[in-house]
This record gives sequence, C-alpha cells and structure tokens, in this order.
Amino acid sequence: MLRFKDPSIVLLKDAPTGVYPVLSRSMKHAPLRCIVLGTLWFTLNSFTAGPGRDPAARVDVSCSRSSAFVNISVVSEERIGKVRFEITDASGRTIYREEGKALTGELVRRLDKGGFPKGLHTLEVRAKDFTISRTFTVE
Repeated sequence: MLRFKDPSIVLLKDAPTGVYPVLSRSMKHAPLRCIVLGTLWFTLNSFTAGPGRDPAARVDVSCSRSSAFVNISVVSEERIGKVRFEITDASGRTIYREEGKALTGELVRRLDKGGFPKGLHTLEVRAKDFTISRTFTVE
C-alpha cells in the first residue's frame, strides 16, 4: 500500500493485474453505508400503508333537496378491493347495507332518497385500508 501527502487517498496494488486503483478512505465504508441505507429505506417504505392507515382515501356524500338521490363517491390512491357501505339513522338502526368489491381506486353509488326516512344519517365505508364515516341529512 502506498500513501500520498493527502491522507484520504490510498493506492492498493491488485496483485494479479498489477493495476493500482485509487481508493479514498471515505469509500472504505461505502458498502456498509449502502447496506444500512438500503435497509432503512426498505423498512420505512414497508410501513407506509398497512391496515388501519389511510392511503389518502376520500369519501363524499351529497344529498340535496332538489335531487332524488343520495350520491356516494369513494376515491383512493390504491385499489379499494372489498368494500362495505352501511347507513344508519340517528338512533343507530341500520337502514342500508351493501358489500362488494371495487377493482379500481374509484367507486360511485347513487341511492334512491325515497327509501330513507327524513333526518340525520351516518354513512360508514369500510375497506381493507380504511374506515371513514360521514353524516348527511335527508330532507
């Protein structure tokens, strides 16, 4: 091993070829740094969207006086998969329930408002990655 005036540069002799590659002392730990940073990156990415976490899902409910429908829109960054809608009244009694599967990240439902009693209702949307509740009023 040959040393230079600059302590950060070292020449190593490769015996079979006789080539002298330049190796910086800071590069000596580069493979270890790559392993540590790679492990850290993999670990952080594996915890981004587990069960119970919200992968930027959004649920909108609109029920206007001028419309005969209750419009439900579910939008997610990921595929929704198995989904369940449940609408309850103010006393907690289930009025409507639907289960299905959405193969995309968007799901829209239009329900006839005539099937619901007047008053305050709660919509609960459950999927693999999220559970979101919204309230709306039928007038």
